[in-house]
Formats: sequence, structure tokens, C-alpha cells
Amino acid sequence: ADLDGTVRALREAIGAVRAQQEQRAWLWLAGGLGIVGGVLLWVLATAILPWGAGTWLAGLGYGGRWQGGQALLREADPVSWERMVRLYQACPVASRTEQCEAALAVRTAAPEEGPRFGTIRPRADSGR
Repeated sequence: ADLDGTVRALREAIGAVRAQQEQRAWLWLAGGLGIVGGVLLWVLATAILPWGAGTWLAGLGYGGRWQGGQALLREADPVSWERMVRLYQACPVASRTEQCEAALAVRTAAPEEGPRFGTIRPRADSGR
């Protein structure tokens, strides 16, 4: 009888350990699915929310819309970003006058029409 009680207690302990392992596996699965679902919901919410709420939600990860926009610009085109930062620093807010606006206009003006890539010109020294 004493042996039967010990065997029963041992089986209960093994069952409890198996239940804990199964519960832990379900917990990890639920956590992983929750993370994936949250990321998908975040992407969908930023795309469909009206009145700029999508940009506000997207900017949360960067500390706001302005910082989020800066991070996106910096990542998309680092050379243009650095040029824009240098120009902004050269024309501080207090001096946004005609000079800075003229400098901006000159630097952003379209280049003059010239030969395009692939244009063939005859050589000057060609005797044909």
C-alpha cells in the first residue's frame, strides 16, 4: 500500500511537470503570435487611420512625427539629407531673408538644357 501511494505521487508529479511544459509551450506560442499580430496591426493602422493619425502612430517609434520624418529622409537619401542640413544651418531661422531664399532658389534651380546622355556629336577633328 505504501508503494502504491508512492507510485501515485510520482505519477502526479510527472503529470504536473508535463502540464507545466505544455503550458509554457502555449505561452510562448501565444506571445509570438501576439507580437506578429501587433506588428501587422500597427502597419495596417498607420495606413488606414484618417487625419494624419497614421503619421502620428508611425512617429511614435521615433519620438514624434518630426523625428520620424527626419529618420526616413536620412535613411532614404543620406547625401541630400546632409546637403539640406548644411543649408539649414547656414541660414538660421533669424536670417530667413531674401539672401537665403535667393541662395535656395539658385541651388534648387533646374540646370540649363544641355546634351543628354547618349547624344552623339561629331568630333571636330573628324575629316568626314
